[in-house]
Amino acid sequence: MKSWFQSLAPRERVLVIACGIVVTVFLLYQLIWMPTVGSVDKLKTQISEEKKELEWFKEQLALVKALEKAGGSQSTQRSSSMSLQTVINTTAKQQQVELERFQSSGDDEITVWVNEAPFDKLLMWLQVLEQRYGVVLSSATISNEGEKPGIAKVRIRLKDSVQ
Repeated sequence: MKSWFQSLAPRERVLVIACGIVVTVFLLYQLIWMPTVGSVDKLKTQISEEKKELEWFKEQLALVKALEKAGGSQSTQRSSSMSLQTVINTTAKQQQVELERFQSSGDDEITVWVNEAPFDKLLMWLQVLEQRYGVVLSSATISNEGEKPGIAKVRIRLKDSVQ
């Protein structure tokens, strides 16, 4: 290899050395620099997503604390003439929860479907139903089928504990 290099003309040697330097720089760029920069960008994106999730958890924690603070401080305010369906409809409108449909299971139990409602509003609505009107959650199916964080599709069974 050394004899081959020595046999080249001086201009050819300079050209071979320059090409060697260019290839070396290219390989360093492709094998070291690009993967490092790509990893940094990926980590920055991941950090941003984690920060958003942390903020959502902080909001939920504040909501839970508010619910705990309000728990037990109010007595039921329901008159005996108000039906369970009326209470559910009225409180849902007050809490800005849009109900999709109802299915009654006797006088003291109703299944309610809610499509795409903010989860925190659902929790506040359920808290109002229980604390103010004595309507308790019997069972719930909660799913997040969309791309929107914090938006839930819910099927809940509510039971009247006052009667």
